[in-house]
Amino acid sequence: NYSYLCKKNMKIKSVEEALRIFEENVRKQAETLETGEYRKGNRCFTKYMRSIAYLYEHQALQRLTPLLSSENVGIRCVAAYALLPITEKVSRQVLKEIEMGNYGFISINAKYTLIQWDEGKIIFPYQEGFHW
Repeated sequence: NYSYLCKKNMKIKSVEEALRIFEENVRKQAETLETGEYRKGNRCFTKYMRSIAYLYEHQALQRLTPLLSSENVGIRCVAAYALLPITEKVSRQVLKEIEMGNYGFISINAKYTLIQWDEGKIIFPYQEGFHW
């Protein structure tokens, strides 16, 4: 249940807001990897994962599909992760392209996302067992 996932100070009110939160926080998290602000990055992670959970609960995960062609590689990578269960072929292709690129941590993340997916070890934020 999405309401279980949200803290009082982060109630998402619409699909459009969830999409905005997703993009904004994926972008910010990528910046924190470069600056070493890991606590801030962890907060961004939590926010965009909550937006994924919200989109899932509102049958709107597919609204992330246009982000697979975003100019921002971080946004492409996280959108591909979120869309693996519904657009596996395209998501795998995007993640493989990122893995083969020269994007530092993001390339490594794409590689291990594919490994974990192939091993059946990915738990999405809307599934039981996901840890914030």
